[in-house]
Amino acid sequence: MSTSPVIGTVSSITLNASTSNITEFVATSNQTTFTISYAVGSILVFLNGILLDNGVDYTATNGTSIVL
Repeated sequence: MSTSPVIGTVSSITLNASTSNITEFVATSNQTTFTISYAVGSILVFLNGILLDNGVDYTATNGTSIVL
């Protein structure tokens, strides 16, 4: 039995998988902006399989472009 203070309440996470899409891009030389339609705050960006951090590794704020 653990007495760790880290153990706490587990929250339920719900995902509506029917609205998920995967789009892959191959960048041209020095390309840093990618155009795609998305819901702001509802996007995951990966680079070579690594999840990037919004606001640190990329910017996605307008629903139409992602800037690395």
